[in-house]
Amino acid sequence: MRLIISSVDYAPEELAAQVPLSVTLMRPLAATANRAGAWLGVFDRPVQWTNENGAKAEATHAVLWARAKGAAISSGARNLAVGIAYVVDASLLEDEALDLAKTYYVAVGMASDAGR
Repeated sequence: MRLIISSVDYAPEELAAQVPLSVTLMRPLAATANRAGAWLGVFDRPVQWTNENGAKAEATHAVLWARAKGAAISSGARNLAVGIAYVVDASLLEDEALDLAKTYYVAVGMASDAGR
């Protein structure tokens, strides 16, 4: 499934300037105490960002999750509020469960299933 993120809130300007974003969902990540319903995804085009040290970086993968209690990322989603975190440690791509230490939270986005 592919999601289109049409807008972002609580986001750095550099991210807002790159919207809309297209993310192909790869697989769900096993739930942790802090986060359930998270998905690992790959951006259709890398996202440029500035890390906490002020260095320019490129994000190719992200973790997404539904922000509202009881909501879920699923086929047919329309205007679903999602959390967006960049994957900053590539070892997460092989992990079964989400490790928040391997991500960098960046924004809330509004996402819809690209196939709908």
